[in-house]
Amino acid sequence: MITTMASDTYDIDILSRSGMIWIIDPCYKLVLMGIMWYICGGSGLVTTPGYPVCVKGIIMKSQGGQLLLVFLSIIFATTVLAYKPGPDIIRECPKCKFFLKQHTMMSGNTFGARFWTDGKMIAQHNPDRPWLVKCPKCGVIFWIDEAKKIGQQKPWDEEKKWPNAIEPGPPTESDYLKLLNSKNLPPKKEIYARRRAWWAANDEYRNDQSTKLIFSEAQKANLRAMVNLLDEKDPAQRITEAEILRELGMFEKCIKLLSKPFSNESHSKVAAFIKKLAEKKSWKVSEIKLN
Repeated sequence: MITTMASDTYDIDILSRSGMIWIIDPCYKLVLMGIMWYICGGSGLVTTPGYPVCVKGIIMKSQGGQLLLVFLSIIFATTVLAYKPGPDIIRECPKCKFFLKQHTMMSGNTFGARFWTDGKMIAQHNPDRPWLVKCPKCGVIFWIDEAKKIGQQKPWDEEKKWPNAIEPGPPTESDYLKLLNSKNLPPKKEIYARRRAWWAANDEYRNDQSTKLIFSEAQKANLRAMVNLLDEKDPAQRITEAEILRELGMFEKCIKLLSKPFSNESHSKVAAFIKKLAEKKSWKVSEIKLN
């Protein structure tokens, strides 16, 4: 159900059965493991699929054990696992040479996040860090990790070496479509740009559902081109393809694609949610709400 990208420095751990994602600095993981080991009396703590912890070989299914884990999760979430920015990477705009800052994240979570059928996630404590960006000075579009790295600085430092560095913004939908029409991109980049153009096309309705949503021919062409890039053997990409078919009004094809079983429970739940929308002939993007 949840899709996000991890940087080279930080990875993703799932620490609860609720589908919540925590992005944790490796040192924080050691702190959490140490706390749990201490609370459990140094008896040995083992992570177990489907359950938070296993102590002395006995899975903690008891109410007391569950309450302890909830309490620890709340305490930990309000401290080291709250959203904490990392150092800003200072990069140079490839065209105007202005200094731009690329935000990084030390820790974050998806408390209160909203998930949509087109794959977009809006999370206050896990802000979007776009790969393709737009220079606010000259308007050039570029891949942030390919821009020249100048250095880095901590946003909380009083004295900064690059105080005038600014954050690049995301491209507009027309920027994405123009880029896609002007050059051939590697599959990974093309999927990214087409997905972002799709999200942008849905954003007006996503933000105000009284808005009348009608895809233009250019927007439909973008979705059809994205379908051709997806691999149905990949469960997440199969769901994405089905959602595109649904939003294009191809309900029967969407239902047929989602009728094939998924091995992952989260994939199955999201697929069922989208399938129900298709059965109702509903083609607009929808917020995913699962029991």
